[in-house]
Amino acid sequence: MAFSVDGLAVSLYFSDQWNVASIDLEKCWIDDEGFQTRTLSVLHACRAVHLEVHAEWLRGRQSPPPADGVELWNGRASLFPSLDFCHSVEDQLKTFGGNEPRFRAAVRGLRDLQNYCDAWNTENFDIHQLANASGESQPTLNRYSDERTFRCPDGKYRLFEWHLKRGDTRIHFFDFPEPKRILVGYVGAHLRISSQ
Repeated sequence: MAFSVDGLAVSLYFSDQWNVASIDLEKCWIDDEGFQTRTLSVLHACRAVHLEVHAEWLRGRQSPPPADGVELWNGRASLFPSLDFCHSVEDQLKTFGGNEPRFRAAVRGLRDLQNYCDAWNTENFDIHQLANASGESQPTLNRYSDERTFRCPDGKYRLFEWHLKRGDTRIHFFDFPEPKRILVGYVGAHLRISSQ
């Protein structure tokens, strides 16, 4: 659970195996290449000393969240310094009221993308390091790629096949491994898929 919400795993100190500041998890999935696994690390605490280890990370979580979509858009550069946004995302975010589930899902998802960028230490982007994220299926891209193609700040049109799933909210994004940045192209309701 802690990994999926970018949180801190907390446990009781029943044995020495829990006396660690992080826990490794094994993520398993099946894709076109078969059964896959990846080891992921989650922050953990069972003693006060672990909280001291995570002090900087915890301070970063203390900033108050934006009140609504307008505040989210206006504060995007400081809230998400490694994320860029297509122009169309401005209108999408600004429609969210602060109490809407979709607004809270968008904030969570954008934080997850920012946290990925903060920890990005590989040459290429790895979708499996994000919880509830995937690419689109080929049948969906064959049929609805135009709904996932957005005009980018540089004037180019790109296909945004990567997406996060946060409840019924989707965040479509494009990765740029060289500068370790992510471009957000869409935040909103689930787009059409080939099985519909």
